[in-house]
Amino acid sequence: MTLRRGLVLLLCAALVVASLCACASGPRQMQVWAYDTLCTATVWGGGDVESVFVAAAKEGETLLNETGGKSYTASADGESISVGDEMARILRMAEFLHLATDGVFDLSVAPLSALWDVGHATTPPSEDAIRQALSLVDASGLSLKENTLTFRSAGMGIDVGSVGKGYGAQLTAEALARAGAEGGVVSFGGNVALFGTKNGEPFRIGIRDPKGTSADYFGILTATDVSVVTSGAYERYFEADGVRYHHLLDANTGYPRVSDLLSVTVVCADGAQADLTATALWLLGGERGEALFRTLSDHPLFESFEVVFVYNDGTVFVSDGLLDRFQLTGEGYTLREAP
Repeated sequence: MTLRRGLVLLLCAALVVASLCACASGPRQMQVWAYDTLCTATVWGGGDVESVFVAAAKEGETLLNETGGKSYTASADGESISVGDEMARILRMAEFLHLATDGVFDLSVAPLSALWDVGHATTPPSEDAIRQALSLVDASGLSLKENTLTFRSAGMGIDVGSVGKGYGAQLTAEALARAGAEGGVVSFGGNVALFGTKNGEPFRIGIRDPKGTSADYFGILTATDVSVVTSGAYERYFEADGVRYHHLLDANTGYPRVSDLLSVTVVCADGAQADLTATALWLLGGERGEALFRTLSDHPLFESFEVVFVYNDGTVFVSDGLLDRFQLTGEGYTLREAP
């Protein structure tokens, strides 16, 4: 059997999660609708893990929704909301990333995201509409004091829904492990969390080829007990008059960001951090993104993490901590190790 045929693919938005060996006992497949997306899990071993999976996904969604974990738009100047401890931590990381990217990354981009509505729109918004929405995007207009978030102006908003999925997948994986499952792959809308082992072996996952279809992968990663999140402009977009408009918006210009990167994959024990950093690094671009990755690795707000950068010319940068766990398999790509 060839390597490609040996992959049992679990398709998701950012990754092609794969099983590369036969298993003594078959896995259980589960799914539930939560976080406004299809949430799936493939689990080996354990008892009544199906009920644990559904309960953990729903409970995590409820917790995030009750503590500022979904989109929120202020209806009055100076309006405040209470956020949970996890959301407060996420907002502090986002504030640092906003400053580190010179404002390109900004969680207050919600008015722009709503305006562009990538995924449903067929034409770009007008310049006037973009300018109006952009006037409400300003991270400095958000004030976080302990667990209270205050918006300077009515119409400002935050959208941490995608971060919530990474956080939720991680929480669900942890719940399944506590329930006695040997190991598994949890995917919340493409935000993947791996835990435990498969018949005593770590998981091998195929990382989505940004030049191919959702069933194609360009490299294989061996990992467990981590979240694996990929950001890129190749999946969520629309085309109008021959121009492609994607969902990764530059908070400084109001338009989709032009990057020299096809994708950024972050491997981290913290699912929420993986989401945040994958997006910020892609927006910042290759050279500055690599420099920021090294800075964040030593920052007290962030857990240690690893990355895979795919440049537009096919060059692949893999951080030191993944070199012995990553195998490049795709045609048209060249591996460049860290200097």
